[in-house]
Amino acid sequence: MTIQGRPKHTTGQASILSEQHQKTFFTYLNGIRNPYLRDRNILIMTLNFKLGLRAKELASLNLGDVINSTGEVRDILRLTSEKTKGERHRDIPLTNKQVRLAIQVFITHHWLKETHSALFKTQRLNRFTPNSMQQRIGRLFREAGFDGKYSSHTGRRSFITTLAQRGFDLNSIRELAGHSSLATTQRYIQNDPERLAKMLQAL
Repeated sequence: MTIQGRPKHTTGQASILSEQHQKTFFTYLNGIRNPYLRDRNILIMTLNFKLGLRAKELASLNLGDVINSTGEVRDILRLTSEKTKGERHRDIPLTNKQVRLAIQVFITHHWLKETHSALFKTQRLNRFTPNSMQQRIGRLFREAGFDGKYSSHTGRRSFITTLAQRGFDLNSIRELAGHSSLATTQRYIQNDPERLAKMLQAL
């Protein structure tokens, strides 16, 4: 199955996924036969879509960043400056139920205990580099049948656009995304022509 890529009205940025296409994508991920790869890829993409994490940030995560010493999911994901773009430290609340479930499934199903080890490892059991994480995410979209400009920025753009469309203020979104300016955050947001038409109709 091939899913149509960018609509004509979008810019050259990475495409975003509608909620329905996100469900299609995660249905594909749930069907991966290798249990470790399935759970790992689901967690990678959940953190990308639900927290807006960049490929560099995903690759840099250690197990101890998401669970505490007793094996419980942390309340806050602390991204220290060396893990982020532009060395901008940020704390992200781990309150989303899908995020917490994906973390718990991954660590309990695969007996992950070494808190200083990489959270995500390649099939050769090496830590991902930012580049190899970008490549892995791109392949996941292609394998799921998405034809277009889909990348790790797809999850970030979808995350930011969804928050904006649901009425959250841009400054809070900027903080969650780790942007230095509102202008950067605004460039990530994709306007939906149908939504704009409804807004004007309601005046």
